[in-house]
Amino acid sequence: MFNKPSYLSLLALSTLLPVAQAATPSDKQIVNWLTNKDKIVAEEVTNKSVHIVQTEAITLQSGEQAYLSAVEYADSGRNFSNGYILTRPQLKQSQHLEDFAGQSSSIEVLSRQRKATLLELESSGSGQGTVATGVSLVTFNGWKPVVHYRSESYDDFGYASETRGCTSIEAKLKFHDGNPAKVTETIKTLHQKNCDNPKTAKTKTTTKSKTITW
Repeated sequence: MFNKPSYLSLLALSTLLPVAQAATPSDKQIVNWLTNKDKIVAEEVTNKSVHIVQTEAITLQSGEQAYLSAVEYADSGRNFSNGYILTRPQLKQSQHLEDFAGQSSSIEVLSRQRKATLLELESSGSGQGTVATGVSLVTFNGWKPVVHYRSESYDDFGYASETRGCTSIEAKLKFHDGNPAKVTETIKTLHQKNCDNPKTAKTKTTTKSKTITW
């Protein structure tokens, strides 16, 4: 039986201890919890073809703890070889992000300073001599990714045209986690009148900044 002083001391101590976080779900759990298997981007994608390469703990806009995974889809077409899965252990459910599939997938945590985690997600695709890469700064409102800023790089030098020439756009982002937070984008545009002659190239560099809130 506890005497009164020691019981109160233990009670006070317990209020100072951090609340235990849910354990990171295993790769197998993430895949087994998928609830939108019929809405994935390629018919070839099955549970067995999903390979998780990166998982990050995140916080949704509601404050709920979740996990975001960058994944590879084996045996899929090149524009559907990579993607993302959001997992919510509290619900024991996970979902493919339908609008973020492509040839690449990577997650960078930009900020945990506010209620929701701000992330940088990459996706890319190619076809008919063009290559495009998109970078999105997102938080999550439940299952829905909220895009706060998006940047795109582009290159069509694989699709030569004597009439319009060739163009590449290289965009680079720099995030400043201040108060307010700000993103700066530097865009370098190169247009080559003759796709086979670098001497016909002209370049232009522009920079723009935007305050973002979440």
